[in-house]
Amino acid sequence: MNIKIKKIKFIIFIFIFSLFFYTLHSQTETPTPTETPTITPTRTPISQGVGSAVINPTRVAAGTIGNTMTITFTNGPDTWGNGTLKVIIPAGWSAPSLSGLNPGYYTVSVVGGSYVGTMVNGQTIIIYVNNLQANTGTVTIVYGSKALGGPGATSQSGTGTAIFIIENNPVGTNTYEIASSPQVDVVMPTPTVTFTFTNTITPTITPTRTVTPTVTITNTPETGEGSAAIFPSSVMAGGTGNTLRIEYTAGPSNWASAPGYGTLRITIPSGWSQPSISGTSPGYFTADSYGGTVNGYITIGYDMVIYVSGLPASTGKIIVTYGDKSAGGPGATAQSNTGTAYFIIKSAISGTNVNEIQNSPFILVAVATPTVTRTITPTYTHTPDSTPVRPSGLTSTLSGNSITLQWNTGLLTDYYRVYIATGPTGKLNPFPTGWQMVATVLPTPTITSFTHVDTINDYVFYVISGVNGAGQSKPSTVASKIRQILSYTGNRTNAYILSLPYVSKFSKASDIVMDIEGTTATVTKINRVGLWHPNVQAFSMYNYVVDNWYGINWNVDAGTSSSNAIYINLTATAGTFTWVINGTDKNAALVFNRNTGISNENLRHLPYSSIYKKASDIVMDIEGTLTTNAKISKIGKWHPDVQAYSFYYFVSGTGWVGIDFDLKPGDAVNIFPSSTVTSFTWTPKIFGE
Repeated sequence: MNIKIKKIKFIIFIFIFSLFFYTLHSQTETPTPTETPTITPTRTPISQGVGSAVINPTRVAAGTIGNTMTITFTNGPDTWGNGTLKVIIPAGWSAPSLSGLNPGYYTVSVVGGSYVGTMVNGQTIIIYVNNLQANTGTVTIVYGSKALGGPGATSQSGTGTAIFIIENNPVGTNTYEIASSPQVDVVMPTPTVTFTFTNTITPTITPTRTVTPTVTITNTPETGEGSAAIFPSSVMAGGTGNTLRIEYTAGPSNWASAPGYGTLRITIPSGWSQPSISGTSPGYFTADSYGGTVNGYITIGYDMVIYVSGLPASTGKIIVTYGDKSAGGPGATAQSNTGTAYFIIKSAISGTNVNEIQNSPFILVAVATPTVTRTITPTYTHTPDSTPVRPSGLTSTLSGNSITLQWNTGLLTDYYRVYIATGPTGKLNPFPTGWQMVATVLPTPTITSFTHVDTINDYVFYVISGVNGAGQSKPSTVASKIRQILSYTGNRTNAYILSLPYVSKFSKASDIVMDIEGTTATVTKINRVGLWHPNVQAFSMYNYVVDNWYGINWNVDAGTSSSNAIYINLTATAGTFTWVINGTDKNAALVFNRNTGISNENLRHLPYSSIYKKASDIVMDIEGTLTTNAKISKIGKWHPDVQAYSFYYFVSGTGWVGIDFDLKPGDAVNIFPSSTVTSFTWTPKIFGE
């Protein structure tokens, strides 16, 4: 009995001791890490993208052109780091493009984040965005944009559902499709009247080719291929409004073909505007390729990175415009200190592993010189009854970068003010508030003159006004100095159709040849110069053959009632060169006659100081409305970069449609009279008239 009691007590003791030990151990045990989880704030997508997207319109007709699709992506609940967004265009639709004249041209805008670059890979648009804000950040893609003259996207030929797949990754480049990619219903087109337009003006050109030497090279991995030049060659320290053109020419190797690509990387010097792909920024840049295809571009700090496929060896070019003002930006600001500014150029013929080329280009940054070169303080002896008459007889003579202005000295004028405006639309600035006064000049007997030097701007316009005690006169006519940049591209025609100022030094075709070539004994840039004749719908040609220029040495008729445009054909040795043209303008009544039995193309000079910004401005001036075609039915502009016309034309019951193209000084226009008109006269309006 005692033994049993002892066993029971022992068992109870062991149980109590075990319970005590377990309780003690559980109270002192360190918690495991899973009880206090560590949260990583950066989320890495695993199988699905974030955010949502919509598309507009949601229905299109099969096989139609001119479609513009707006895709808006809205971010999800997390702010992005360095993120990637992809839009995959359905098969059968126009391939996306960064060229403004292509059907698949697209634009990108970002709200609530930093848009740092874009690329094209086949049917895929790739967009790089940093710091896209949670829930509110948006990326808008306008595919088939017509903003730069393109025709709009072509839809697939078959009906059904077209899915525009949206993929993204908020923190990297490995993207995943979002939960619901937007869709478009592609339906049978509604029968409509089909208008057929025949472009008959494309010249038939037989390029004169020179023998291209075979170059054997040994690649040096440490040095990038190719060469580069930069224009202009000098700027003012701290100067604003600068636009630089950087021209890269490929080396002895072809660049990788699509879907592969090569890379051009340009480093902007410290102190200059940081490069940007936002059109309103000072450092906004654009990129074009001659012979290859621009697949994308991004900014990395002070670097502009451009991806190009298929750039041909030796002849292929990449043109980068830094400080581009075409989208409304103010142009780049130069460094404040003087000296030499090197723009480091690196290249890779395939991939992104770039090396610096042998000689990176540079710009001289000089001390800012006063723009007012002659300032006088007049003393008025009396107050006249009226302001001076408008200065007359303005002429301009170009010598290097200097332009000398001369004008008739008028009565009742105490002194003259010389004004300039720059940029392709500077001539349209309100006077005098939108123009810069660069000098005050005392009158001299009979003729007064002034010389101005400009090394920076591609477009410079000059006007003169007289001043006396009663005030300032109206401005004179405009004198212009324009730099035309012409480039040769292999395996295609290389025609330019241009305007000349209505008053210039050019009297005959041979004057143009001498101005460009400097001689008539050999040719290095152009081999053919033509003048359009609407009555026979053909050019009169002045050609270089073997050892001299032959053909019709025609008379320049700019500023007459015909004012026919000129045609220039580039040689294979031309490369890229600059032709500086200067002159003044006057009123000239242009006569248009409708031909019977032949085409009715009228290639005409436009005054460099004309007031027209777009094709529709000319239509409004001639027709008075955009709803009729009493005098003209179509107006076109030649685009040398694609060797084709864009047209703005009249459609019965609709009005004027097509490409409402921009106009710059030096552009010629092709005007087609309406079928109901026999002849009419049009006087292009110029500044100050």
